[in-house]
Amino acid sequence: MSDLITQHYKENYDKLYRRASRSLQDYSLSEDCVQEAYERALKYYKNSENDNFEAWFNRVFFNTTLKYLGFIRSRGVTEDVVLTEDIPLPMEFISDYKDYIVNEISKYSSKVKLREVLTLYVIKGYSADEVHTLTGVGISSIKQNAFQFKKRLKESCTIGEEN
Repeated sequence: MSDLITQHYKENYDKLYRRASRSLQDYSLSEDCVQEAYERALKYYKNSENDNFEAWFNRVFFNTTLKYLGFIRSRGVTEDVVLTEDIPLPMEFISDYKDYIVNEISKYSSKVKLREVLTLYVIKGYSADEVHTLTGVGISSIKQNAFQFKKRLKESCTIGEEN
């Protein structure tokens, strides 16, 4: 079993580190998060009745990431870090407009929770379920706010159109 976890570590560490970095926006915490997830795997997988290690480990990693996000929120840095770090855009957006989109989200200065939801859903590409888990905002509210934001973006700029 240890060989399975070692092999998984060798093949997936970089990918998991990048996922943690996108979520946590802190490189040292991202390393800690990945390492802790593997520690938990070594400690608990033998007691698990799950035959699919990949699925089981993804859940362990997700829960570990949520734990570290809670730590970041308890330090009170989420609202600043989320908007200032280099956040990768989902494929459907043109990278040239990233600064513009981040600037538009930052205009919600009095609505910290809405800024966080839009950053996670629109920029980082999290699913509505994941954003709900991280923020506690309802799924329909997340989708509606994202729809209204994208509609507002579309009205304020012409992406991909030649003049």
